[in-house]
Amino acid sequence: MARALRRRVPQLALLIGFYNAGLTPKERKRIEELFRTDALLVLVATSAFGEGVNIPNIRHVVLYHLPFNEIEFNQMSGRAGRDGRAATIHLLFGRNDALINEQILRDVTPDHDVLAEVYRWLRSMQRAHQGHAFTVDIDDMTRMSENSAHHVSVASTICGIAVFSELGLIEAHTSFIAGHKACSISVKEDVDRVELTDSIRYREGLGEQEVFQAFREWVLGCDDVSLRQRVSHPIAPQTRQDLEGGDLGTR
Repeated sequence: MARALRRRVPQLALLIGFYNAGLTPKERKRIEELFRTDALLVLVATSAFGEGVNIPNIRHVVLYHLPFNEIEFNQMSGRAGRDGRAATIHLLFGRNDALINEQILRDVTPDHDVLAEVYRWLRSMQRAHQGHAFTVDIDDMTRMSENSAHHVSVASTICGIAVFSELGLIEAHTSFIAGHKACSISVKEDVDRVELTDSIRYREGLGEQEVFQAFREWVLGCDDVSLRQRVSHPIAPQTRQDLEGGDLGTR
């Protein structure tokens, strides 16, 4: 997105930056300072930028694509107008964006059939290693994804390994081989039957799906007036401490 904006407005290219959790802490601190001092006028950022960042004079926030829940919605839109002056929040999302979020949530908390295929793959890997522990990395997961019957994503495989480990179906240990992250896995035999919902991680993932569906129905179903009121109302009640600290808590 930052590259696209630079191409569209080349005269401002050097004033457009980007920020995400993939940057190092040093890089993130440098980008934040450039934006805070107006050396950057536009910052394309993930929700990571909304957490704990208080820059008072942001006049515009553009929500491009649909947030996952109301908390994220508040954090993102709450970056605007923290100095109490007029600011604008631009909402650029629609129903197709909801489909993107739903797919992401399904990938990180896949259904029973997908996880069953991941488990069968892990067992076949162990049989190929004559019953011994084996190591898998992103490349192995990508190849499995390309050949899977249910189009199992890498994210779904990572989730499956974490859930199976929590349920005691496998033992998994992360390691680094030649600088690359890999996972050493041993599938346990003769384990009693378990339910996916016995996994805290899996239940949390299902909860995130439910929260998003409720948020989706609200944000895409409410009328224009209600949406404007919700976006514009104070984040938190104003107190003397808020005012003295310079955080007005309003958008």
